[in-house]
Formats: sequence, structure tokens, C-alpha cells
Amino acid sequence: MQFKSAHLDSQLPVVAKWEHIEKLYKCDKPFMIRSLYKLTDTHLAPVTQCAMKVSLAAQVMSHTVAAGIYSLVYSGKEQCLHSFCFHKKLSNLFHCNLF
Repeated sequence: MQFKSAHLDSQLPVVAKWEHIEKLYKCDKPFMIRSLYKLTDTHLAPVTQCAMKVSLAAQVMSHTVAAGIYSLVYSGKEQCLHSFCFHKKLSNLFHCNLF
């Protein structure tokens, strides 16, 4: 997914990668107390009817996932700032002016 971000110094198109969500989920999954407790394997690899559920997409593109990606950026483990910016924009879009 390409988008332009005001958070980055460059005006070049940047790429948000699905792999960053997968890596974050795989890191979080083994823990007994998880930060991404709503995400399941179905969220990352939906089959049949589940692939059409908006609720699954909203949970994947949530503020919690954006915060998890940001923690990877902050810790220096992953170069995923672009994915964080993309998720933050989508999270704001879902939660903006709902009430």
C-alpha cells in the first residue's frame, strides 16, 4: 500500500507492509497476557465468510495494532515506521467524528 505521510521528511511514496503486522502478531502470540488479545489467526489469514467481515479488518487496523508497531519502531527491532503511520491514519479514520 502506498501513501504519502506528513510524519515523514520525504514526499516520496512509502510502503506499509502486511509482514509487520504478521511479525507483531507472532511476537505477541506466545505470551499468556497479550497486548493484541483480540487478534487471532483468522484475522491474519481469513477464510471463506470471515474474509468479508469488516469487524476483523477494523480490529487489525486498530489503534492497539498501531501502538504495537510503534513499539517495534521505538525499540529499533524493525524498520516499520511507514506501517505505523499507515495504521495510525486508518485508526484515526475509524474513530474520527463517530459521535
